Formats: sequence, C-alpha cells, structure tokens
Amino acid sequence: MIRMNKMKQNGTVPAKLTHRQLQAIAAILDTESMEAAARLAHVGRTTLYAWLREPAFRAELKRRQNEIFDAALARLKSLVGNAVNGLGELVKAESESVKRAACRDILDAALKVKELHEIDERLTEIEKHLEELRHE
Repeated sequence: MIRMNKMKQNGTVPAKLTHRQLQAIAAILDTESMEAAARLAHVGRTTLYAWLREPAFRAELKRRQNEIFDAALARLKSLVGNAVNGLGELVKAESESVKRAACRDILDAALKVKELHEIDERLTEIEKHLEELRHE
C-alpha cells in the first residue's frame, strides 16, 4: 500500500518533486526491493534509479526514512522498561537455566551501556580538543 504522506514537516510538498516521484518514494518505503517499488509506483526501474541519483529525491527519501526510523525508535524506547521488568522477574525464576540466562542478558546489557557511555565521553573530549585546535 502506497503511503501518500506528501507533506514535509513544514506542511509543504517538496517543490522539486513530481507527484510520480512522491509516489515512488512511498513505494520504496513500502516494499522490499527497488524492482517491487518501481512496479508499485508504475514507473520503470531505469526511471526509479535515475530519480535516486537526484539530490532532491534522495533528500526526501532520506527524510521519510528518518521519520520511520525515529517512530520505530520511539516505540522501542517505550518498551525498554517492560523488557527490563521482564528480565528482572526472570531472575527470580525457579529454573536455574532461566535465571542464568536472565542474569547474563542483564549483565551483557549493562556492560554495553557502560561501554557506549565511555565511548561517548571519549568522543566528546576528542571533539572538544579538535575544536580547541581549530581556534588556535
């Protein structure tokens, strides 16, 4: 099913894109391959690939892909608390193998979060240092 959301965030249709191009973008987002998207949008594959080389087309496709990703990420974030609670309950399970698996998952997640936090801190320091060097 083609998504017909043609509006940009400011409420306007992208000026450089035609109705067919907007349909093609929606088809790309709704299908698993460019061939299927071309069929769904009723355009040739060659045309679709030509449009993919156009900056305005690529920018609108990327914007819409980011919108979809952001919505999915928000949904995942809303489920994190439930997942943590579920693992916490499994730590109390009678089965030793279930307890061990839950504990391992919790420790693995905690270590990954710690690593990412440390990487983020180091990257922030590097960026700060680079900015200072640019101003010298």
